[in-house]
Amino acid sequence: MKNEEKYEINLSEIYVNVISSRDSIALLLKKYYAASDVEIVLNFDRILFISRSAAQQLILERKILEQNRIRLRLENLSPFVNQMIQLADAKRKKNPPVITSREFDSPLELQEFLTSF
Repeated sequence: MKNEEKYEINLSEIYVNVISSRDSIALLLKKYYAASDVEIVLNFDRILFISRSAAQQLILERKILEQNRIRLRLENLSPFVNQMIQLADAKRKKNPPVITSREFDSPLELQEFLTSF
């Protein structure tokens, strides 16, 4: 993309060396949702750990950003962080979430269902 704005975020200035929650990723990237034709560079230098949930959120945020023509580039990933992101992405692709629902005709039927476990 030509003439795109570029934002560089040094994650170690925000998170020291650990990213441990979904919210930490979501809150960081949410402010860029309204942009378009932008590149965001996340610099993972000195980030030693990312939780699986944070890695999963990063993958989800990347998809949201790409829909708005926002490119997310990851730089300086430690081997562990890189492996966790790849693992989270592979897990998501192999096991899409299955959501089942059930309707109840009465509160009593719901109570009986909940106490059957």
